[in-house]
Amino acid sequence: MQKQTIFEALQLPTGWREIANKPEWGLFKFGHTHPLESNSGLITLVLMAYDFHNKCRQLEVSDLVDIDFQNWLRSFSRSISGLSNSSGNLMKDMVLKGPSVYDALFVYENLAIDYLKSAQGRWGNFYIHYPERNLWSDNPYYILKTPWATEKHHHAARLFLRFLLSEPVQKQALVHGFRPGNPAIPINEPDSPFVQYRSAGLSIDLNQVCHAPSAEVLENLMRTWERSR
Repeated sequence: MQKQTIFEALQLPTGWREIANKPEWGLFKFGHTHPLESNSGLITLVLMAYDFHNKCRQLEVSDLVDIDFQNWLRSFSRSISGLSNSSGNLMKDMVLKGPSVYDALFVYENLAIDYLKSAQGRWGNFYIHYPERNLWSDNPYYILKTPWATEKHHHAARLFLRFLLSEPVQKQALVHGFRPGNPAIPINEPDSPFVQYRSAGLSIDLNQVCHAPSAEVLENLMRTWERSR
């Protein structure tokens, strides 16, 4: 009997016996970071809410107070194996300890790529799977216009931005799994990890990319999650 979702797998009392006829693997173990302490944990909640309501934009507060969603979130939250305060620590635990602690994690794409070499073969094959719905995790860069910022500050900030977007730096970021912020840097060349590790599930093209919800929705989503614990 094949289960299609992480939620269904977490609810199975016999775990891997029912998923893949592997009772020796025990229960299905899944982890993500703490939504109030790590951005990837909050992204996890956002995508869970979008997926439950079968939408990819305009997540609303009314979606979060839906009783069916709250019951589903409560069941999900009480079934996960761990809540780390850091995506890096979570990924490191999985690589070091393997399926004794986690069968699957929700982490940033770049972390999965960066740990891929050390993880592959340690506990069998390591595979990256993209959810049906995804969300960009961007890092905005601002040059502040404030009373204390002088023209020298602005000039230094522009130089630093130029450095960050330069070809050597962007190519080095790609090595560690970050998609380039400079559109002139290709990610489909032979030395790109997206090409080298395609067999491990890496994909340049994503499935649906959802819209970031409003601050009001995010705040209510975090409170909803707190009450589900």
